[in-house]
Amino acid sequence: MVRTVLFLIITLLLVPVSVIYFDKPLLDTQWHILKVLCTIYLTIALACFVTGELTCLLFVGSSDFSEKISAEKYPEYKDYQNKVPRFIPKI
Repeated sequence: MVRTVLFLIITLLLVPVSVIYFDKPLLDTQWHILKVLCTIYLTIALACFVTGELTCLLFVGSSDFSEKISAEKYPEYKDYQNKVPRFIPKI
């Protein structure tokens, strides 16, 4: 994700610099290459984001399910749930 953001920032900075410094706009093929690279990087970034979100949802759902089963099986587990945070103890 960080690489994608850095690539986009560098790309957005280099395009105006190349127009000003070299005094000529980018060629059509360069624009097409830039569009393809940006599309690839954005697609990868979106896929990583969606995968991370789905993993978090799966983890929370699994935790809810196991906490429910433990609370039903062991009556004193509800007291333990009230005393200890679910994911990070001692906070």
